[in-house]
Amino acid sequence: MAKVILEQMLSEQKPRPRINVTAAGLGPISKTAASYAARYAIRQMYGRDLLKRHRPMLLSAEMAEQADLILVMDHKLMGTPGKTLPPDKSYV
Repeated sequence: MAKVILEQMLSEQKPRPRINVTAAGLGPISKTAASYAARYAIRQMYGRDLLKRHRPMLLSAEMAEQADLILVMDHKLMGTPGKTLPPDKSYV
């Protein structure tokens, strides 16, 4: 949801900033698509199902290395076992 919301905010900017936004999870992926609740909320916000093609993926070490900025939703996620986030570019 955060990715869709940010992309919608960026699309309203003229000219649109050249920012690549990627969403990735830190823990095991249990679903192959966005949840019904997430899709419903986005439809309510934007009038379209902007998550219908979303496929969850895990954050890889390569993705973390290439990222300029990593945002997590909770302080606990900063210390996820097996996922060391670069402290100089990771924020809650």
